[in-house]
Amino acid sequence: MGGPTQLLAHGWLDLVALYGLTPAEANVCGWIVQGLSINDIAKARSMTPITAKNQVAAILAKIGVGRWAELIRLVIRVLPPVK
Repeated sequence: MGGPTQLLAHGWLDLVALYGLTPAEANVCGWIVQGLSINDIAKARSMTPITAKNQVAAILAKIGVGRWAELIRLVIRVLPPVK
């Protein structure tokens, strides 16, 4: 799937516009879909795990899902296949 920068080029802008996500939140979504943990996301974003967890909670609320699995399912449905 590529890194978060590549993800924005593969339809993530639609997801950002549809749900009002910031570019940073879109990057976090990309990392979630790629299977990164809260600790991995925190390290990648140079923040504490608590801050990363709060950011993920805000993303889930914006998108209207309660769990990571629902977010991943939605992203898979919304984004076009990557070739």
